[in-house]
Amino acid sequence: MRIRFWLYLFFGALSMLPVIFLGAWAQNRIDAGAGAIAGSSMLVPTSFSLAVAALVSILLSHLISEPMERMQAAFRHFLETGEVAPLTQKRPPFLPAEQRELESSFNAMAENLRSAQRELARLAYFDDVTGLPSRDAVNRLGERDLSKLANSGMEAVLFFIDIDNFKEINDTHGHQTGDQVLRYLGARIADIVELNTGQSPVKPDLSFDARTGKAAPSPCLARIGGDEFALFLPENRGFAQKDAIAEQILDSVSAAIPGIPSNHSLGCSIGAAIFPENGLTFPELIKRADVAMYHVKKSGKSGIRYYGMETGEVSLAELRSSVQKAIENDEMELFYQAKIDAASNAVSSVEALVRWVHPQKGVINPGHFIPAIENHETTSMLGEWVIRRACADMKSWEAQGMKMNIAVNIATRHFMSDGFAERIRSIVTSQGCDPGRFEIEVTEETALSRYDEPSSTISELQQIGFKVALDDYGRGYSNLSRLSELRVDTLKIDGPLTARLTRDRRTRVIFEATVNMARGLGCKTVAEGVETAEEAAILRELGCTELQGFYFSTPLPVESFNNWWRNRNRQQAELVA
Repeated sequence: MRIRFWLYLFFGALSMLPVIFLGAWAQNRIDAGAGAIAGSSMLVPTSFSLAVAALVSILLSHLISEPMERMQAAFRHFLETGEVAPLTQKRPPFLPAEQRELESSFNAMAENLRSAQRELARLAYFDDVTGLPSRDAVNRLGERDLSKLANSGMEAVLFFIDIDNFKEINDTHGHQTGDQVLRYLGARIADIVELNTGQSPVKPDLSFDARTGKAAPSPCLARIGGDEFALFLPENRGFAQKDAIAEQILDSVSAAIPGIPSNHSLGCSIGAAIFPENGLTFPELIKRADVAMYHVKKSGKSGIRYYGMETGEVSLAELRSSVQKAIENDEMELFYQAKIDAASNAVSSVEALVRWVHPQKGVINPGHFIPAIENHETTSMLGEWVIRRACADMKSWEAQGMKMNIAVNIATRHFMSDGFAERIRSIVTSQGCDPGRFEIEVTEETALSRYDEPSSTISELQQIGFKVALDDYGRGYSNLSRLSELRVDTLKIDGPLTARLTRDRRTRVIFEATVNMARGLGCKTVAEGVETAEEAAILRELGCTELQGFYFSTPLPVESFNNWWRNRNRQQAELVA
């Protein structure tokens, strides 16, 4: 209106010029004594001229100011809301061509800005790999919808979905195939949600301004990490079917994926948190669903768990961070469990087992923190710490006259990392130790579910001098053809198989066949989980090379192990004497 006011003044003053000239002419006539013109007769033309001047000034002011005012309003709307609205195309007959071009240019600029805004929103709120909403999108949508649900006294559930064993796909087939699998799984989960709720979770209303106040809370499926998804289900859309949806997701992720070999055991661990019972804000729900998911992982993966008091308050990310700090602060400690030579009954070697000695909580067994880091870079950090500490203990034993070979467990991610063999060779030799005194234990799942990579890593380790053991043999689906290719030095037979040895004749047959097969392949055999004299006697009879279990010794801290070893050697010497 400010523009129009000044235009009124300008054109009003301009249009007064004819009136001034008319008045001047009339005054000259009067002064000249023209009888035809009386002073009073000038009122009508003067009034008419003033009216015309006012109308002309108003018309011209409106024609010029109205487009400018609309542009000014559009810019003000942009500053207030961040949205650019095009000008409505008004075409007054007397609008100058320049103003028409100005309007067209403004609208073209507005459309370009709107396109740029749409692209920025896509980059900010959608995942490039899967096309699903991103972590930022679900966070903002969640906060918006929780506010609406709270006002209505309604509930919601947040599922934290972590794909189990996804790293196998990346390691075996490459990241491009891994991305395809993520897209496929994302589409599967989205289809399940849409089928149950009648609404797509991948196209939620992601406008976060005040105009969305009337939009109802909606489901949202987002990719929030490498192999992690979040699914938000409000009470009005899917909450009642939450258990059925979670079960269907669990089944769908473990089902076969076209183009991916069936020996990849994909699954998912699902943690759930309920609003408002488990949290009043979206970050609280995310954290507690993450906590519940971690407990599924710790319990063996592929399951569903709702957050509860028994799950505790520590999220997966927080636990990983705590483990890293524990390594840096030297809170980790190695415990050692003896391996007994079946023939001589002497201690032939030890297995190094890590424990977390927490300043407040005391000794924490690995089952409480290893699942949290097994697919994270922290596992490599811990593995290399274990090797360094084992080297230090080996040097200490040598100084005391105790010659002890050490077996070290290596996690899948660490074993499959680039340059693994060379890195641990560097660690061991820099500590002045012989690689031939170390045995690297990798699980059957790690070694037998891959193709070229494990074979080459095992060969590298053996060329350096390390021994390689296949741990937990018999727990998974043992691939005999792959076993013949791997050429490992030792088979460690899984403890649960040992536990059934005295109760089940068929288990004894399997055990004997495994020992004979290993002998034929040139491998030692180690029986884990030996807990009774009867089991030890049977294993010796079957020809097992080494025995390990609580019957001989529990895992012990280094000083306690030293005392146990000395006492045992003394008892053995007394028996011989």
